[in-house]
Amino acid sequence: MADKDFRVKLGLHVGANAYIEGNITSVDSIQMNTASPTAVGGAGQLAWNIDENTIDVGMNANTTLQLGQEQYYYVKNQTGNVIPNGTVVRADGTVGASGRIKVAPALANGVYPSKYIKGITTEAIPDGGDGFVTSFGKIHNQKVPTTVCNSMNISTSRTPQRSIPKQEQDQILSYTTSLLVSYPKQAKLRVK
Repeated sequence: MADKDFRVKLGLHVGANAYIEGNITSVDSIQMNTASPTAVGGAGQLAWNIDENTIDVGMNANTTLQLGQEQYYYVKNQTGNVIPNGTVVRADGTVGASGRIKVAPALANGVYPSKYIKGITTEAIPDGGDGFVTSFGKIHNQKVPTTVCNSMNISTSRTPQRSIPKQEQDQILSYTTSLLVSYPKQAKLRVK
């Protein structure tokens, strides 16, 4: 059977997955199914998110962007160590002249001003690897202490730990977060 073009005038309903090779051109709109929750399965997949009332965009196997609800940086880790998921990070230069931001765990030791804080990692980023940092929006499924946290204290000597804010030293920085929902040992954090 020879390849042929076909035209649909009154709409096409496909009851299962449809695979299209090549480009889709001249589309006026795309209607998402807003009644049936579907989780994205990986990079490049789109689905409607009923809870956030937006489109989910699969960024990779570990990270999903809620369109219009959050903002990410795509960053590089060249610290020599894994940067754990949920770590407050700061800018640590760029990868050559590429503009790709390198990050490292933020420390409040007076060496780096708070303006270099980029956000909170949304996944563990291996040394030499790339990953996402949320600079604005919700971070889902974060492990938190049993006490409720309102901010993330950034230590003067070690990787930031989530804790109740307290007056310690003048050099302690508090990266602003809000605990939105707390389940047993996991939470949703709002970053700003």
